[in-house]
Order: sequence, then structure tokens, then C-alpha cells
Amino acid sequence: MNYWIVEYELWPTVDADGVELGRHTDKDVQKGSSKIEAINGTLYDVRGRKSMYELAHIIGVDGPIESEDKARRKRWS
Repeated sequence: MNYWIVEYELWPTVDADGVELGRHTDKDVQKGSSKIEAINGTLYDVRGRKSMYELAHIIGVDGPIESEDKARRKRWS
């Protein structure tokens, strides 16, 4: 399995007063064998952990990257 960096835009699902951030971009590191698996992992995470937001669109997917450590370092660079 490889690691992928998925960059995406989030929109709030409630009024702007109900959330700390409005529309914004974020990046996640996902483990998977393809870009599609990485995107699906991101969709799952957004629906589960970030339920006050919906995924507007995928900006880009970078990878494959051999190790999680390298992917996390690249995510923040």
C-alpha cells in the first residue's frame, strides 16, 4: 500500500455563525492502493469526523508516496 496526499475544499453545512471556519481547504494523508481509494478515504473522514462540513470538491491528489512519514512531511511543506 502507498500513501496519498488529498487536498480538498470544505463548505459548512450550517450557517456561518455555527462553525468556526467557513469555506476552506484542507489536506489529508490517506493510505490506499490507488487515487480512488485515497479519495474515498477522505470522503469517509469528512462525513465522519468533520460532520459540520461537506466536501465541495477535490483539488488534487499527490502520490503515490512510499511511507507515511514522507507523506506527512510533504503535506506540510
